[in-house]
Amino acid sequence: MKVLIVVPHYGEKDFYYMPLGMTYVSAYLKSKGYDVFFLNLNHHPFSRLREVLQEVRFDAVTTGGLFIHMRPLRAIVETAKIYNPGAKIILGGAVATGDPKFILEELKPDFLTIGEAEWTIDQLLQAIGNKSDFNQVKGIAFMENGNFVRTTPQELIEPLDSLPYPDYEGFEFSHYLDHFAENVQHLAPVRGNIKNRRVGMVISSRDCASKCTFCFRIMGGTYRVRSVENVMGELRYLVENHRINEVYLMDDMFAAKKDRIREFCKELKQLGLPWQCQVRVTSVDDEMLGLMKDAGCYLISFGFESGSKEVLRSMKKGTTPVLIERAIELSLKHKITAQGNFIFGDPAETIETMNDTIDFTRKFKKLCVGYGTVIPYPGTSLYFNLIERGKLTDRLRFHEDSRCQLFNMTNMPELDFKYLVRRVTTENHLRMVWRSGKLRNVKKIDKNAWSMDIRCHHCNGWNENCKLDFRFGELVVCKHCYQRTFADITDIRFMNLQVICRRYFYRYIMSWIVATPQRFRKLYPLVLWFGSVKRSMIQLDKDIKGLKMRMKYALQVLTKNAPMPQPETAAASSSLAAGPAAVINEKGYAQRIEVDSKKKEKLRAGYFDEAYQGIVEKI
Repeated sequence: MKVLIVVPHYGEKDFYYMPLGMTYVSAYLKSKGYDVFFLNLNHHPFSRLREVLQEVRFDAVTTGGLFIHMRPLRAIVETAKIYNPGAKIILGGAVATGDPKFILEELKPDFLTIGEAEWTIDQLLQAIGNKSDFNQVKGIAFMENGNFVRTTPQELIEPLDSLPYPDYEGFEFSHYLDHFAENVQHLAPVRGNIKNRRVGMVISSRDCASKCTFCFRIMGGTYRVRSVENVMGELRYLVENHRINEVYLMDDMFAAKKDRIREFCKELKQLGLPWQCQVRVTSVDDEMLGLMKDAGCYLISFGFESGSKEVLRSMKKGTTPVLIERAIELSLKHKITAQGNFIFGDPAETIETMNDTIDFTRKFKKLCVGYGTVIPYPGTSLYFNLIERGKLTDRLRFHEDSRCQLFNMTNMPELDFKYLVRRVTTENHLRMVWRSGKLRNVKKIDKNAWSMDIRCHHCNGWNENCKLDFRFGELVVCKHCYQRTFADITDIRFMNLQVICRRYFYRYIMSWIVATPQRFRKLYPLVLWFGSVKRSMIQLDKDIKGLKMRMKYALQVLTKNAPMPQPETAAASSSLAAGPAAVINEKGYAQRIEVDSKKKEKLRAGYFDEAYQGIVEKI
């Protein structure tokens, strides 16, 4: 059987994280004898998909991703239906598992794979080839006679060592390393030459045994590991064949088993590469961090989430503020960069718990942490609870527009929740001020780049000759203590008046407004007025991209239920007659458009001419 695996375009120009799930599926299917063609649309234009679909008659086209990838996934599904109508379209990943019935109704693929896909997609392809009963295939979902069908769950894959290494060649991993390097100018003081940084992303275990309410576990919550020997074999392969010089262990629970960590550290030390990982605060102890630092670990990502006992209990984190504090102190002791986020808006959140968390983080002003709000990811209890309460009514817009993913899931009044959001935003800006180090020897070396010495706000050590392009941030990692510090870009020598005004606004004005909920309630109309004035004076003429996105969404809403016509029908859309039509937009996506004759001129002027004029003929 001929199978096409398509990686959707993630919309990132400079860097994106490698989709390991698809590379595992590709490698597994190849090991089973399938004729697999792997197409990465982050490396090729969308037109390449149309060419491939016209050149080869595939039996199946498979793709997948996260819920935020709805638009590119829709484009792949609809294009496959037009150019290879005989192929079965299979969708997998978190987007398929989180809310399968909605995805089937909205994107209309033939099948969804639920959970781990390697065994499931093999069995599904066999059923397609043999024309057997799909109800006997475990771990899939599909529509049958208008009814939603979800089969019994697939068994979890064990042992994980039985799976082949990911299909790095099909994914074009060398091209990825050469052209999609993450901008890490902040690591220059501790890593030296970062221009040749080549990171191997490896997962040494699957799933997470925790039951956090805000996190969606695609595989069901059963923690399984690969042997250290198997993982090291993959790393040596990447060193020899793709010249990686750094390792990112992407496990959710890398340090869950201490004996395994000791063995890992021994092997990683012999490999001689710097590495980073993700660790739960409950797994941290002095001995383990000492071994990890000695083996080359320079960065640990923690899931802090909250400084309130009540909120942590509601989240089912299984941690306490005391354990979080211990993890931070031990990381500082061993000079390992620690990073993590605190998220607000859990159902148990109150003004008091928010203040508890902010007061807790202020004890570690010099630590690099971020603040955010809880997002109810599809598949989580938070997501389905919002639907049941009638708060999430437009699921399509929720999936496609990140501005529509903030909900008040607490018991707080709406105005208090708005206060919480503003307070969190302000605190983020204040932490940048607190963590800004003094500068000296400032020199402009390019249009957007500067060279300077930066004093670490944590240990007061100087980091000489730091080269920063402020388009990619103003962070550096101190070479003395390995903690992150900001360059003080409010320095008048940089002449970035917009940034200076914003920083001082949050430091002196917004911080005063949000100091108490009572003051915020009184001054909230002033905050709204100031925001509208700022947008009209600063953003209006610069928000072309946002305008296009809004117009694009408006067109999609107009045509939500319009059928996708065949190519010969689509060619007629150049006349802009009223009714549904298909076009290929500026990124090559097949897209439905319905032109309202009464609003035709407005649509033409606002979006249609710029994005679509002269492109319809390419069909």
